[in-house]
Amino acid sequence: MHYVIGMGSNLAAKGYFSPKKTLVAVVEDLQKRFAVLECAPFYKSQPHPPSGDPWYVNSACLLQSEDSPRQLLEKLMQIEAFWGRVRTVPNAPRTLDLDILAVLEAPEVIQEETEVNPLYIPHPRLHLRSFVLFPMQDILSDWQHPVLNKSLQQMCSELQEPIPAQRMDGS
Repeated sequence: MHYVIGMGSNLAAKGYFSPKKTLVAVVEDLQKRFAVLECAPFYKSQPHPPSGDPWYVNSACLLQSEDSPRQLLEKLMQIEAFWGRVRTVPNAPRTLDLDILAVLEAPEVIQEETEVNPLYIPHPRLHLRSFVLFPMQDILSDWQHPVLNKSLQQMCSELQEPIPAQRMDGS
């Protein structure tokens, strides 16, 4: 299956000095574990909701895996932990956040309600966040949201963020 994985960091992992360097290393790690077909440039974005926390570096990758969505989610959470992610409160600063944004072969929503690690694909807030939509559009410009029936371009044009994500130089 083909998965779109969103990634973000606003804290450097140990030994990597910056969130961007952390994500560069994470992409290399993902390439060792999966067939990474394409990665978007890096974007910087303010924390959600806006706060005094450090800004994020975000990107997205298209990867291929034989794993089911649930299996992939579990693997992504293990990778987050490997890179120093500690889950405390929602929206807390983190060394790494990996989300399954979409499954290209899934014509509709994948939803698994569980107390721990519920699974929702496409990501339920995908259409509201420039730091998700902009990188996705860079690698999958023709993707159509299976529930909203909107293209990435349409969703980008409808964003109402006061400060949208900004593409980083040199990425």
